[in-house]
Amino acid sequence: MTKLASPKVTVVWVFLIFIFFLYQRKIRNGIGVIVIFSGGGILLSIIKQVIARQRPFERMVPEGTYSFPSGHTFGSLLLLFTFFYLIVPYFNKLKPLIQITMTIFFLFIIFSRVYLFVHFPTDILGGIFYASFWWYLCSYFAAKYRFWQ
Repeated sequence: MTKLASPKVTVVWVFLIFIFFLYQRKIRNGIGVIVIFSGGGILLSIIKQVIARQRPFERMVPEGTYSFPSGHTFGSLLLLFTFFYLIVPYFNKLKPLIQITMTIFFLFIIFSRVYLFVHFPTDILGGIFYASFWWYLCSYFAAKYRFWQ
């Protein structure tokens, strides 16, 4: 389950969302999603390097980066927000199903990161805080400058 929120898989999700918006003729929405994920990923890498928190000693799977904040949590929460606020309006009849599925997906991801001992619970909280802050900041500027179509 944790592999579904890896950076490589997240890039695939972002590409598919971009294609979806191209199909909908909402190119600015697609570009916005790319900016949100790529800008957030760059800042996440910088934060990890600055804080440089080591991962738990006895982890079940190898990880090569620092622990805080959790990148899997960050990416999966951004996907959840993207689906909730940008994708669901196109699928009104499926809204509850999409929201429930994405929420369960997110909860499984954060649980798996702690279960596999690759993150401390505070790393997960940091990822949630950072993704929420980043989404809010990007949404604020998108609304202020009427970027979303």
